[in-house]
Amino acid sequence: MAQHHFIIKWKGTDYDFDMPVESTVHQLKRHMELLTNVPINYQKLIGLVKGKMPGDHETLGSILPASSLNSGTTRCMMMGSPVEEVDRMMVDEVMARDKHEQEMEEERRRAEERARLMAIQMEEERHRREERDRITRERHEAMRLENEARQREWEERRTQQEVDPSASVRLELTAHTLVYSSSPAHTASSKPHFETSDKLILPPSVLETVMQNRLIFPLTFRITKDNSSPILAPSSAIATPPIPVDDVSVQIETHAGVLEFTAPPVIAFMPFWMMKKLGLEEGDGIILESVHLPKGSFVKLKPTSEEWEDIPAQELLENKLRHYQSLTLGDTIAIQHRGKTFQLEVLQVQAVEESSADDQQQGATAISITDCDLNVEIDSPFRDDAPKHVEVDLGETVQGTLEAEHLSYFTFVVSNWPTDTQLSIQISVASQSGDPDLFISSQIHYPARDPMRHTWASTVAKGGVKRITLSQDDPRFHPGRYYIAVQAYKTAASFSLSVELLESSGGSENVLGTSSSTSTLSTQLDVQICPHCAKEIPRNVFPMHEARCARLNFVCPQCKAVMPADQKAKHLELAHALYPCECGAQLETDVLPLHKEFECPRRLVKCAFCNLPVPSDERSNHQTDCSSRTANCPHCAKIIMRRDMKTHIIAVHRID
Repeated sequence: MAQHHFIIKWKGTDYDFDMPVESTVHQLKRHMELLTNVPINYQKLIGLVKGKMPGDHETLGSILPASSLNSGTTRCMMMGSPVEEVDRMMVDEVMARDKHEQEMEEERRRAEERARLMAIQMEEERHRREERDRITRERHEAMRLENEARQREWEERRTQQEVDPSASVRLELTAHTLVYSSSPAHTASSKPHFETSDKLILPPSVLETVMQNRLIFPLTFRITKDNSSPILAPSSAIATPPIPVDDVSVQIETHAGVLEFTAPPVIAFMPFWMMKKLGLEEGDGIILESVHLPKGSFVKLKPTSEEWEDIPAQELLENKLRHYQSLTLGDTIAIQHRGKTFQLEVLQVQAVEESSADDQQQGATAISITDCDLNVEIDSPFRDDAPKHVEVDLGETVQGTLEAEHLSYFTFVVSNWPTDTQLSIQISVASQSGDPDLFISSQIHYPARDPMRHTWASTVAKGGVKRITLSQDDPRFHPGRYYIAVQAYKTAASFSLSVELLESSGGSENVLGTSSSTSTLSTQLDVQICPHCAKEIPRNVFPMHEARCARLNFVCPQCKAVMPADQKAKHLELAHALYPCECGAQLETDVLPLHKEFECPRRLVKCAFCNLPVPSDERSNHQTDCSSRTANCPHCAKIIMRRDMKTHIIAVHRID
C-alpha cells in the first residue's frame, strides 16, 4: 500500500506523519485528533486541496493534486481548538448567558420597584394637589365674599355720595400745605409722566384724613386756590415768577387724582400746567374737596401747536390720555410725544347721560375718564388754514405752478395686491420751467425738504424728470395712503406730476429716484467706462464723448453720483449738508431718512400688546406698563392681562 507524507502545521508546530493514499479524510482528521486533541468536528484543514474541502468519506488519493502525489509530500495548516478549550468556552458562554439573564431579571425588578414608588409618589402628589386646590378654593371663596361685602359697602357709600354731594369731605389744607412745581430739587421730578398728568403727590397726613372719612377710591379732588392763605415758602423752595391770572374775582378750579402719598410734611407737588391755570406761585395754599365726577363720553381738544397735525388721534386717546384721571373744562393739559410737549385746551366735555332731565340741562364741567369709552375730537385751528391735498389716481397726470420755495401737496392710495405679483409705483415730476423737487412720506401729511419731514426724495433730474420708485423690495413701502410734496427750488417753477403702476424689471431704480445700474453695451464691443457719466462708450468715439460729457455732467466726489453740471451747487448744498436728528446724531440728507426709519432710537415702533406706535427707546418701559393692563378676550370677553392674552387664547380656546 503506497504511503504519502503529510506535514500539517497547528499553532506553530509541524506534525509529520505518513498515511496510505487509500485513507479517507476522516482517517486523516482522526489521526490529527490523536496528535492534537482537537475534535474532528472542530478541525479545518487549509491548503490540503484547492477549492472547496471534500467530504470526510473521500480518499486522499482522489483529492490530492497530482503534483503532491508525484512529490510524495503535502503541506497544509489546521485550525481548531482542543477539547478542554472547547469545553471551557462552552462553560463560559453558559455562565455569561446565565449572568445576563440574572442582570435582566434584576433590572426588571428594579424597574417594577421604581414604577411602584413613582405611582405612590404620584398618588401622594395628587392628594397634596387636591388639598392645595381645596385650600385655595376656600381662600378664594373667603376673599370673594369679603370683596363682595367690601364692594357692597363701597357702592352704598358711592350711592350716598352721588345722591348727597354734601357727603363728600372738604380738606382745608391751606394752613399747612405748600404747593411746588416739579423740579430737579424735588422728588416729583423723578416720577415719569408727572408733568403730563393730573396727579398730585400729597403728604401722608392727607391719606389719614381720607381713611378716617372713608372716601371712595380712586380719589378725585376739586382744587381751588386759597386766597386767604399767606405765601409760606421755605428757604429751600425754588423761586418762580408770578403766574398771571386774567380775573382774580373768578374762582378758578380744576380736578386731579392722587399719584402717591409720599410728599414731605406740609408740602404737595402738582404739575406746572395745573399751577398755571390756578394762578399759583410757589408756597400758595390750596383747598382740596373730594368729589365724584360723572363718567365721560366725549371731549373736544384744541392743540396750540401746528406740529400736532402729524400725531394720530388714536394714539392721543389710547396712549396719552391714560395718564389723566379727569378733564375739566378750560384746562390746558400737557401731552408728551417723541420728546416734545404739546399743549391742548379742553374746549368741551360731555358726561354719560344722567337719569334726570335737570342733570342733562345743567351739563358737566368736569368728567372722569377712567374705565370709560371716551370719544375724542380734535378741533385744530390750523386745519382750516392748512393747504389741501390733491387726490391723484394711479395713471393720472396733474399740472401745477409754484412760486419760489412754495409747495404743492398731493396724495394717492396704494391698495393691496397679491404677494406673487411684482409691481412697483413710479412717481415722476417733469419740469416745464424752474426746478421743482419731489418729496414723499407715508406718515407726515405735509412733507418738505427738511429730511425729518420726508421718507423719499428726488432732487436731481435725469432727462428733465425727477422720479421716485416705490417697490415691494423696500421695507418702508406698504399698502396705504402716501403724501406728496412738490417744492420749487429758489425760483418759480411749473411742473407735471404723474403716478404710474409699473411691472418690476431686473434693473429697477432705487427709492431715491437714481438709477441703480448703468446701461451696458454688448460685451462683444470694445468699450471704455466714461469717468463723467459711468457709462460704457465704444473706444472709437470715446474721446469725443468724454470731451462733451465733461462739460455737461458732474460726478460728486463724495457719493459718486452722476448729475448734470448745473445741478452741482444744489447737490452739494442739499445732499451733503449735515442735519440734526432728534436723537442728537448729525447726518447727511441722503442718510437721515434711512437712519430715522431703521436706526434712530427715537423712531416709532409698535407695542407688542396695544399695537400703538411708541419711540424705540421707550418701548421697553411702555410694554412693561402696557402688559400689566387688562383687556377683554375677543372670544369670551373675559378680562385678561395683556401679557397673558395669547396664553389664554391658546390654552382655553385652542386657537394658535
